[in-house]
Amino acid sequence: MRFAAVAGLISCAVGASAQTADLPSIHVDVSAVRALAQRPAPGEGAFLAAPGAYGRLMHSISLAPLLDAARSERTSFLSGNVRVRVFGGKSQNKKNWFVGFMTEGGETQFRNGKKMLHWAVLNRTVHFEIVGRRYSAFIDGKITDKMASRLVVQPEDPSQPSASWSVEELSEAAYDAAFPVSIGGKEYRLFYTRDFNEDEKGEFAGYTGDRSISLLTREGGKLVGYHWFEREIPADRILVSAPKAVGAEDARAGALSVGLRISGGALEIYSR
Repeated sequence: MRFAAVAGLISCAVGASAQTADLPSIHVDVSAVRALAQRPAPGEGAFLAAPGAYGRLMHSISLAPLLDAARSERTSFLSGNVRVRVFGGKSQNKKNWFVGFMTEGGETQFRNGKKMLHWAVLNRTVHFEIVGRRYSAFIDGKITDKMASRLVVQPEDPSQPSASWSVEELSEAAYDAAFPVSIGGKEYRLFYTRDFNEDEKGEFAGYTGDRSISLLTREGGKLVGYHWFEREIPADRILVSAPKAVGAEDARAGALSVGLRISGGALEIYSR
């Protein structure tokens, strides 16, 4: 099992990384959380329980309205009179970060973050078209403060304004747009996202059919995440899971233990 990008992730998620023989690596995560960079197993102690045999029902949340809903309007720009939301995600098969550009009511374009990085001798820019208007985009990487790295989107028409967001701004916008859930008196954000693959050239290769469910929270000033594939959560029983906390300084199993079931299109969350 592996973490989605949301965010998305958040689903919850965008990022980019570059590594050459004579340059140190840089990882620029402009998705909802760096916590979604991995997708660990749900915990060796995971088990199935009969309904009514584990804890009590805390939440029943309809999933359909939440699908890819964390693509925040706060990180968007206008292309003519069409709003374009900017978000991040990580490919399911090769784990590379992508930037997504989604028009309201239209299709989404993805661009590989590696091909957008500006740092030191690197000068990588992608070019794309949205509703008949051409754009270029790049990530201005800050190796000493990755959260200050900026995604810049520039229209090729010089009379039109450019748009730019720091990693921190993009992360916070996606987190705030996700669905709030309280478990054991602690606030989490629920991301429900579609997973996608990339091809051998590092280009978007379509959605895989998998959907990811992620819970994110703040711990020690950092965003920490927990992930499950929707297909792994049963309808007839409760999955009791204590997955590793991804993104924490001390990633460990058991920081969150919940029961999950999908019933009638709703995610049920159980807690002791």
